[in-house]
Amino acid sequence: MLDGLSNDLFKDVGEVLAQPLSYTFTAIVEGADFLDEFNEGLVIRLRKKGDLPDPFDYRPIAILPTSYKIFASVLAQRLQKHLGTLIGTTQQGFVRRRHIERSVIMMLAILATAESTKGVSLKDSPALGLLDFRKAYDTLDRGFLFMTCRGEGTQTLAAAAERVRGSPGLRVRVHKSCYISLNTVTEQRAVRGISQLVHVDTVRYLGIQVGTGPTTDANWSDRMGKIKAGLRVADAAMTNIPSRVLVLNAVVILAVLFTTNYTKPTLKWL
Repeated sequence: MLDGLSNDLFKDVGEVLAQPLSYTFTAIVEGADFLDEFNEGLVIRLRKKGDLPDPFDYRPIAILPTSYKIFASVLAQRLQKHLGTLIGTTQQGFVRRRHIERSVIMMLAILATAESTKGVSLKDSPALGLLDFRKAYDTLDRGFLFMTCRGEGTQTLAAAAERVRGSPGLRVRVHKSCYISLNTVTEQRAVRGISQLVHVDTVRYLGIQVGTGPTTDANWSDRMGKIKAGLRVADAAMTNIPSRVLVLNAVVILAVLFTTNYTKPTLKWL
């Protein structure tokens, strides 16, 4: 609401504002300058889990004018019609008719095969790499990223990650990255400075705990802990029953269904 116009105003008088907004958006697409208020935003930081002093453990949230968000939404909807044919199939998130859960299911399927590869030597064993890049999105030179991927395509995962980590413009956040070796008997805890999970370990990936060993209890312990923490916050902020029911329906039930989709709870959690 930086321009003094609230979201509710656009909803209430949308029919009146539609035509002037349409003229403005069309002019911008055809080459006119952005409105001054489109170049302004109030950025606040929300802390993610992690180290308090580390600025990378905060998520910047931009509060923008509603008219700008409408313009961005119109562009996004029109571009979505074509992005599916331009973006490779390995990209699952933020593309129409693709779902991030496919990546999760692929990950679980690969890990499920680990039990049958115990006899494979560590040298020959495949591994999954979960790498957290420090620079991404608008701060990353995409041309450099593609060049790096092509150049490292025939190298081992660990060696490629180390080379990428040391290259200009792109850094791997070592403390937030890990490898999962499909050799379930290995006890090696790190590869080239990046931690490696052993058979009894799990790590959080796209909302669920994954690893080569049993993960049911780890997932439900993690899920129930987050639900309890969320309910404590809701209990302090919401004093009436309708609001609490809304939280239950919108957050708790969906969270439980999400986890159930990948791992069914045992009697311990029912």
